[in-house]
Amino acid sequence: QRLTTMTFSETITWASLQSEYAVGVLVSMMVGQNLIASALGLASGLTEALLNLKAMFPGNQAGGWLLILTTFQAVPIYMVIFAV
Repeated sequence: QRLTTMTFSETITWASLQSEYAVGVLVSMMVGQNLIASALGLASGLTEALLNLKAMFPGNQAGGWLLILTTFQAVPIYMVIFAV
């Protein structure tokens, strides 16, 4: 009887953990769909601002490096769109 109770307890714990994972994935997908548009707008706005900075101050290297980093940050956002 003790062995049956322990097995049942382990099964319930495993099922609870799996349902928690499933709920977490669903919530993250719902939130992700809402935040993707904001992230793309922010990334494109930052890129445009850095291009303006580079046009106004061509000798400044920080804007160019930030522009490169911003471009690399936008690529995973587009991959998330393709994944969802």
